[in-house]
Amino acid sequence: DFEKKLKERAVSTENMLNSEFRKLEASVDRELNLNGQKIRDAISAHTAAVEEQLETLNGAVNVQFSATENELARRQEELLWKLVKGRILYPSLTALCVTGGIFLASWGLIQWQESRI
Repeated sequence: DFEKKLKERAVSTENMLNSEFRKLEASVDRELNLNGQKIRDAISAHTAAVEEQLETLNGAVNVQFSATENELARRQEELLWKLVKGRILYPSLTALCVTGGIFLASWGLIQWQESRI
């Protein structure tokens, strides 16, 4: 009789423990799924924030690059104009003036000599 009660108690305890373990397993699974979803949501939110920041930085870099490119083009034109003025225009004008001066002086000399004849 004692063994029978002991066996019934063991079976009852085993059933109760199995039931509690199933409840615990279901609770742990539920929490794991909930935490996994929270982690996935946090990763998605972080990824979206990083992508937004990258887009903002990309736009800022593009604006800065465009401004730098425009400044370089402006400076290139400025340097080219200085080169043309300094190496071509001014020497050419100087040579033209000297040549004109020589021509006028020669013409004047010829006129003077003709008037003396």
